Amino acid sequence: MASAARRADNDTPAIMRIERRDLIAGALATLLLHRHATAAGSRHGYDAVVGQDGHATIGEALARAPAAGVTPYRILLRAGRWREKLSIDKPFIHLIGEHRNRSVIDYDAWSGQRSPQGEPWGTRRSATLSIAAPDCALRNLTISNSFDYDRASSEPLPNASFGPQAVALALIAGADRTTLDQVSVDGHQDTLLSDAGRACFQQCLIRGHVDFVFGAGTAWFDRCEILARPRATTSERMGYLSAPSTLRTTQYGLIFQRCRLIKERAVPARSFALGRPWRPTTSFADGRYGNPEAIGQAVFLHCWMDDHIAAPGWDRMSYGTRQGARAYLEPADARFAEYHSRGPGAVASASRPVLSPGQARAFNRDAVLGGWRPGRV
Repeated sequence: MASAARRADNDTPAIMRIERRDLIAGALATLLLHRHATAAGSRHGYDAVVGQDGHATIGEALARAPAAGVTPYRILLRAGRWREKLSIDKPFIHLIGEHRNRSVIDYDAWSGQRSPQGEPWGTRRSATLSIAAPDCALRNLTISNSFDYDRASSEPLPNASFGPQAVALALIAGADRTTLDQVSVDGHQDTLLSDAGRACFQQCLIRGHVDFVFGAGTAWFDRCEILARPRATTSERMGYLSAPSTLRTTQYGLIFQRCRLIKERAVPARSFALGRPWRPTTSFADGRYGNPEAIGQAVFLHCWMDDHIAAPGWDRMSYGTRQGARAYLEPADARFAEYHSRGPGAVASASRPVLSPGQARAFNRDAVLGGWRPGRV
């Protein structure tokens, strides 16, 4: 038998023996890399490490996570700028940065840019990081969309049917009980899309200008900094902090508690609105038009506001009607309110609804998050 085996091997063409040897060597190298990354992660109390002594990319680490985990799969992200466009579609992924300002996930896709499949990304799919699974958590890192908005504003966009929307982080269908703890989310227009499930943002920084916190999801922002940045515009309104599209049947939308509404130096006084109500264009049996069930909610509780907040507080927003015309959803027809606002931007105005103490008590974390209590990441 041994001599027959040797004869069979000798009869194998050399090129096939080389290919087989290379395949075996490649498989062994992959196995060793996985074992090394796993061992490195175990030494640090993580299931995987990205960078230095671990995986080369975040995508590799996510691919190794269990598809239906029931306990946290902890990934340590070393300091570095990781240019990756990512989607988390597995539950219980916990991504923890080594340094908040130096562990950076960045990409530069924008709404009108063509994807590898040939069609424009669109707003939602432009996100640097999308979360589409429950019980995921991020801590101590930065998520950025570095699309050059300023250049796009000074030059014609190559796809005129799309605007310069460029999402950094998107919570989309499948996401729920998402936790972000000490995370910076950086962009320009449409920075953070909270569009599904419940989310808790704790001591985060969110930076942008037009509608840069938006969507139909329920989100609790606890002691966060909402940083307005300048943009070139001929309008007196430089930007809008929020653009909720909360459905009529959803009790809570975007709730900001003890947050600081701050600005970059170049942002003029009275140039930002607290928000405007968004009715996203939606496909129905009788056509595509602004969803009439979207009655956005944004509430600011015990927040400090710099002088960039305009005295009227809120603005209206246009949408397409079933008849093909343009109409406006007025702030008074949405669910906008404040309670105990402070600072130079906290201006008393008939157009800025103020909650009573009893009404404000209904907007507590347990109520907003439906009894879910986020734990430590």
